[in-house]
Amino acid sequence: MKSLYLVHTPYHVVLASALAATDRERDGSDRERHLLSVRDSDMSELLRSLEVGEDVPFDRMESLPGTLDTTGRRGEVRKKVNSVRVRRYVNRERPDEFYSFNDHRPESQAAFDALSDDVRRVYVEDGTAAYARFPPADEWTRLGYLKAKLFYGPWRRNPESSARPTG
Repeated sequence: MKSLYLVHTPYHVVLASALAATDRERDGSDRERHLLSVRDSDMSELLRSLEVGEDVPFDRMESLPGTLDTTGRRGEVRKKVNSVRVRRYVNRERPDEFYSFNDHRPESQAAFDALSDDVRRVYVEDGTAAYARFPPADEWTRLGYLKAKLFYGPWRRNPESSARPTG
């Protein structure tokens, strides 16, 4: 049995660590817990502290290059490449539980698409969407939605339509 936590920010790492540690205390150590981070912000010190710390809640930790050091088209290409990498990771590791901390990102969308129907999907809301009032992004317009499908693949969906019932 495996759990996969897909994170993008230091705050996501903290939340994932708390969830994984709580899960480990509750269920014991028979479940593998994997942390897959997309470096969209500087979280190298936090990840390094998890690698060398005692009582680490994750059995495996991997990082993908995110958009921290790039912008524009290069960032979009990196997201697409990461989506392929996430899909391969999911297909190789076959988690039975998946935690998404940012479900509108292409990497999470690729994971959702690659997961089998019996996988438990958990979306962890960090609260920013509840408090932020951003103008609608191009991604949410019809043209933006079609562009995302063309660029990332036909599996790309807006978060509202991507959630499948669990349990």
